[in-house]
Amino acid sequence: MRYRSTSTSQECRFSDKCLSTMSALHREGGKAVSSAAWTALQEEADRLRPLLVTPEATVAARVQRAQSQIKHAQDALRDAEALVVERQAGPA
Repeated sequence: MRYRSTSTSQECRFSDKCLSTMSALHREGGKAVSSAAWTALQEEADRLRPLLVTPEATVAARVQRAQSQIKHAQDALRDAEALVVERQAGPA
């Protein structure tokens, strides 16, 4: 799998250009960008930027972490189900 492509590079450049433009508007005190919108834009850019250039090893590590979290959640669910069954059965 390749995560870096021409379109990805273009998207990064476009994204950086948009951020630069928004940053200039914000610095100039323009009312075109409210503080809340600016914060939301920054958060979204921070969230998306790593996805555009993420190496395969990082993706694999994220998948492994997610699988581990799913396993822990499944274990917790099994424990909770066993506890419910035990409580429904009442005192022995």
